[in-house]
Amino acid sequence: GSFMIFFAAFTSGLGLFFLSRSAARTKGRNSSFFAVSKLTYPKAALFFDIAIAIKCFGVSISYLIIVGDLMPQVVIAICGRGYIDSNSLLLDRRFWITASMIVIVPLSFLKRLDSLRHTSVIALIAVVYLVFIVIYHYFGPDFEAPPKDKIHFIN
Repeated sequence: GSFMIFFAAFTSGLGLFFLSRSAARTKGRNSSFFAVSKLTYPKAALFFDIAIAIKCFGVSISYLIIVGDLMPQVVIAICGRGYIDSNSLLLDRRFWITASMIVIVPLSFLKRLDSLRHTSVIALIAVVYLVFIVIYHYFGPDFEAPPKDKIHFIN
C-alpha cells in the first residue's frame, strides 16, 4: 500500500515535470493542454481535449458521490445517532450534494485562476489536517489496528 502511494506520487510528479517542460515550449502564455498537444500530436489535439474533459467530468461526479455518501456519516459521528432524527435533512445525501454544488458552481465560473488562491489555501490546510489525523491515529495508543485479513484483488 505505501509503496503504491509513493509510486503514484513519483509518477504524478514526473508527469507534471514533463508537462511543464512541454508547456515551456509553447509560445506566449498559452500553455494549455491543447497547445502542448498541438506541438506533439497536431491531428489528435481535439481528442486530448475531449479525453481531459471526460476525465474532469468523471472526477467531479465521483467527488459529489463521495460527499453524498460520507457527509451523513460525519453528521452522525459528530451529533450521535440518538440526537438526530433518521429522516433529518442532514442525513439526506441529496442535501449534501446540493449544498456542495452551491459552493462549487460559483467557484467554477471565476474568470481568473488566481481568484482561487484563498480556496486553495483552505484546501491545503484541509490536506495537512488530514495528514496529521492519519499520523495521530497510526501512532496513537488508544487506537487498536484492525485484525489482519487476506486481501482479495478480485472477488
